[in-house]
Amino acid sequence: MEDLNRKYAKPIKGSHLLLFFPPGGKKPRFDRLLPGLYEYVPGEKRVFFRREAMEYRDIQNKNQFVLVDGPPNIDGNDAASAGPLDRLCHIVFSYPVVDKEGSMSPRARVALEWIYGIDY
Repeated sequence: MEDLNRKYAKPIKGSHLLLFFPPGGKKPRFDRLLPGLYEYVPGEKRVFFRREAMEYRDIQNKNQFVLVDGPPNIDGNDAASAGPLDRLCHIVFSYPVVDKEGSMSPRARVALEWIYGIDY
């Protein structure tokens, strides 16, 4: 128990983003995404699922992120938005996604654009 308490006492150096459904009834790229570890391949403009994961410590490099929960499966149907504040997914990064000036990391932007279906 003491070991677990020591681990939780250490500050986390990562960050997370909550993504919401696009406004105006636009659909995101995916109806369903598996939770787990994803990796962006620079130069190839692709993101792929690596394995099941759910924590900061599962991330091995800055081209990876963890999708903690993906688009909801509402009543067995594809993802759908019932309102402007419905959450699409939650992603975790091993680094701060915003710098001191408030600019988003290019790697984090790739993850957002991939999920929302914006060509990156």
